Amino acid sequence: MNNSNLSLEKGLIYSFYLYAFTFSFTVVGGIIAIGLTFIFWLTQVKKQNLKDAILTNPIAWSSLLFFLLYPVGLFWTDNLDHGLFMLRKHRYLILIPLLCASFDSRTRKISLNIFLFSMLFSVLASLAIFLDLNTIIVKEKIYNTAFAWHSPYSTMLSLAAYITMCKLVNSFTHKPSIAWYGWLIAFILMVLDLYITSGRTGQFTFILLCIVFIFLHFSWKWRLCAIPTLLIIIYLAYILLPQFNTRIHETINDISTYNEKPNSSVGARISVAHHGFTLIKDKYFLGLGTGGYKKSYHDYMVKNHPEASILDTTHSTYLHIPLHFGVLGSIVFITFLLSLLYKSLTINDSWRKIRIGFWIHMITVMISGVVFMGQFTKSLLIFFIIILFTDSVTANVDPNTKQT
Repeated sequence: MNNSNLSLEKGLIYSFYLYAFTFSFTVVGGIIAIGLTFIFWLTQVKKQNLKDAILTNPIAWSSLLFFLLYPVGLFWTDNLDHGLFMLRKHRYLILIPLLCASFDSRTRKISLNIFLFSMLFSVLASLAIFLDLNTIIVKEKIYNTAFAWHSPYSTMLSLAAYITMCKLVNSFTHKPSIAWYGWLIAFILMVLDLYITSGRTGQFTFILLCIVFIFLHFSWKWRLCAIPTLLIIIYLAYILLPQFNTRIHETINDISTYNEKPNSSVGARISVAHHGFTLIKDKYFLGLGTGGYKKSYHDYMVKNHPEASILDTTHSTYLHIPLHFGVLGSIVFITFLLSLLYKSLTINDSWRKIRIGFWIHMITVMISGVVFMGQFTKSLLIFFIIILFTDSVTANVDPNTKQT
């Protein structure tokens, strides 16, 4: 390999490292970093290898089909302007089939650690806000978040805490190293910050991930001890952490009083699920088209329920896909999810338990958000699909060649 190619290869790797560090706390930085990664990728890709990598990897071709829903859906939408906006939001999906075979295991491991360090940086900033030590960088003072809104922040943090927990178990010995204790402190800070901020999506998802963690790492004897212990910890958090307590009660109250108060935070989301499918009763196969939901739902609610709050987005990926793309889009989307599940279960390596946890995390957070619309959640999922679901053969790097 000549010096020019080696420099370009390093550029690809280091720009991806920059992306791993920046996307969790700066939108602009993440966009610049992934843009640089794509530019360097263009200089390295081998067309035949890329074609083979896409055709032989179900995640690559299913994610490509998923992306194509958005430009194709423009042909039958009645809101082209919003459709083009949605296409811009989802254009990053094309990076999954392009980059999912571009990095070796060493690069992916380093990228994962860089992401965890970046989340720890955000956690320290968040805790500084909570302790009134940081008055310069504040995104949401009421929720103690520094760089991202509370919902995407909790989504990212819950996954980071789960991965850190896996690292602690996998690297534990009878004489733990200083680095192990460092990760333990990082884990404690992550979990503490998760529950003093108010992102209920991440809070509930992390509880689910803890249950997954117990079943993946422990025998039945230890599970019988671990699950009651987890329930006790959740109860103590409910008693001792006001933000966590408040968000639980808000959720329960919004659901139980929906008929009387349909305009609450959760109530408005229930309304979308309740009324949304009325819009596609005559378009069930193709849906409303890319961007068609916003205007159609607004007009329907103004006409039939003028007193109700109207959400511009469905606030759930599981509503977003069928309303925009109908049965056809739902089949494509389910195929994409199943391809990720298949790889999670069949790639038997040291990443397997993290991979399974990520899949559970992804399908859970999709319940309460259109994850590929938000910049932080979109970057999170794309990053982890790229680094977790890569086979040993890459599209642009000889697997027998050691990367620098």
